[in-house]
Amino acid sequence: MRWSAFWDACKTAVHDNPSLANVDKFAYLMSLLEGTAKEAVAGLALTYVNYAEAIAILERRQRKNKGMSYRAVNAFRVCLIRASSGRA
Repeated sequence: MRWSAFWDACKTAVHDNPSLANVDKFAYLMSLLEGTAKEAVAGLALTYVNYAEAIAILERRQRKNKGMSYRAVNAFRVCLIRASSGRA
């Protein structure tokens, strides 16, 4: 799944969800990334503040390299199910 489609889906399901704390949003994001995308943010501690930093890093990488990999449809479905059920 391309970054724009991935981010649009997770933005709607997770990022814009006011019932989730940033640390939970970061945990969701980390669980969905793989490969070089995950490696790019692997050094960040799972904290409230680092969620925004992780997004910034991934967006910068996307502009430079459109080949980042994500667990496409299944990851997106898990993201939606977790967000809609309120599970952290």
